[in-house]
Amino acid sequence: MIHLENIEAIEKRLWTAADTLQANSNYASNEYFLPVMGLIFLRHAYSRYLSVKDSIVANLPMRGGKARLLYREWFIHLRFPGHEHVKIIDCVPEGWEKSIIGRKSSFISRGIIPHYDDEAVGIVMNQKCIRDKKLTLDFARRQSKEVPPNKLVRFGDVLINSTGQGTLGRVAQFLDEIENCTVDSHVTISRPDENVPIFLYGRLLG
Repeated sequence: MIHLENIEAIEKRLWTAADTLQANSNYASNEYFLPVMGLIFLRHAYSRYLSVKDSIVANLPMRGGKARLLYREWFIHLRFPGHEHVKIIDCVPEGWEKSIIGRKSSFISRGIIPHYDDEAVGIVMNQKCIRDKKLTLDFARRQSKEVPPNKLVRFGDVLINSTGQGTLGRVAQFLDEIENCTVDSHVTISRPDENVPIFLYGRLLG
């Protein structure tokens, strides 16, 4: 258990942050308290994970002196914590839901046919931008065509190369906030449903 010796100092900082929000935002406290509390609990959950991470890894099967990835152990081999007490029904742990990725996506579509313009503010990414499961803007270009709002890439979108020999199937998750940014028609945007954790969605497709 993580000890909070400085709990009074933490409480004081939280109240100061709340006062700052109340003074400098156009929202009432009942409108912004949920996101703030969410961040606090997210940080708490992460801290709790770090406190038990070593014991989890220590109990994972070893291969070549290295622990297998948690994802593979938990979601492929189904050796998650407490799996000994969970029934497997039709290859799925009891209480889990078996679904297809399309049902867990809010939007799936190819990008646009851009109008390239080096003076424009719009950015369009292409297949060259997706390499080794990472995104780079080194090969992106400027374009001036108006983009439908749902085809502007958002944080958490998974971008998939959809044509071309040697490039087909390359995947990367967009984990940034860039205005007026889209992809061309050779790339598919796959967006997670609001009830699906963004990073899990990216791992499933990646």
